[in-house]
Amino acid sequence: MRNNDRTTWIKLLNTLDITEQNIPANAPMTALVPSNKAVAAFLSRLGMTEDEFVKRKELVDLVTAYHVIPGFQAKGPWDIPENPTLAVTADVNYALRFYRNSSAAWVKDTQGNDALLEARPLQFGRISVIPISRVLLSGGYFFNGGDALRYYPQWSRAAAFATAAGSPEHAVGNGDVTFLVPDNAAFDKAGAALQSLSAEAKAAHVMYSATAPAKHIPSQLAASGSIQTLLPNHYLRVMMSPGVAGQPPVVKFTPEEGPAASVTIFNIYVGRGIFQGIDRLLNPKLAGQGIADVKRPKQLPAGRRLLLDAAEDGPAVAGRALLAANASPGFYQGSANTMAASNTAAAITDAANGRIPASYATRYGTAMTKSVKCYNCFLWADSQQP
Repeated sequence: MRNNDRTTWIKLLNTLDITEQNIPANAPMTALVPSNKAVAAFLSRLGMTEDEFVKRKELVDLVTAYHVIPGFQAKGPWDIPENPTLAVTADVNYALRFYRNSSAAWVKDTQGNDALLEARPLQFGRISVIPISRVLLSGGYFFNGGDALRYYPQWSRAAAFATAAGSPEHAVGNGDVTFLVPDNAAFDKAGAALQSLSAEAKAAHVMYSATAPAKHIPSQLAASGSIQTLLPNHYLRVMMSPGVAGQPPVVKFTPEEGPAASVTIFNIYVGRGIFQGIDRLLNPKLAGQGIADVKRPKQLPAGRRLLLDAAEDGPAVAGRALLAANASPGFYQGSANTMAASNTAAAITDAANGRIPASYATRYGTAMTKSVKCYNCFLWADSQQP
């Protein structure tokens, strides 16, 4: 991995204390490595500099984990037995699909983007490295909030509500915010009265569900206290307690009116921001439906980013397709990641020890691969934890 065109990716791995010196030589795996130019394009669309990105280690870990295929070493020029061939990644929630024709091979990520395999695998002991043309996108990080809301079906009503509110996210500045996103069931609990609110009142609800800056749970969220929201002079109360038996922490946000909401989906990165999924709407205490100070301006202030805006078309998104149009069982993960983050280093260690946890294959196990070729599903499904 000493290619000068891949040094940025190596730097990301080094940020996670993954180096050539400490990667086990007996770890069978395949690493997909984008070029420096591809990483720069990815960071530009996230709205981050490289220095800002490497400081968010949980996000770096999510991205690198999705580019590692533990338990399988690619050896042939295009080691793809049929279209598609599935691969489970070190991010246990999301898989990859590989394709080939007579002149090229490529990999499709879970958001529907294609990346070319730019060269045959480079083998280093039991590790193979394949240069690819772009950074792959899992369901754990998105260029913007709109993509995330469209990706997860359980957030479809939140997307519709934000649209009806006029998408008032102009107040988030550069996008460095935490959005608490209610699931569809939360809207059922709220009842029909919510839909009768004015656009300004709906905007108030959206802004009340956001706070700055972006905070990863649990590492950056205070265990208790009051949080100021993006709705001026309105606050939430937070209580966080440790999870049991390796489970995520128990996090509750109590609004000014109504019952508390629990976090059920953790740490979905959207540009510079983070979505935390919740099971109830958060209601601010409002004097009336009309909220003058949250009306959307006629023109976006200079330098402001619309967090929920759809990604712009262009060369960087060539080959992208909406998953809703081509999702197939075994390829599309419809459930959000409820764990804090993946761990690239742990997956590499597990591969070296030959004990990839069986829980990793719960969504991509033996039953699913009866009709789909997969590099490592059988291995993972049949592995037993010590």
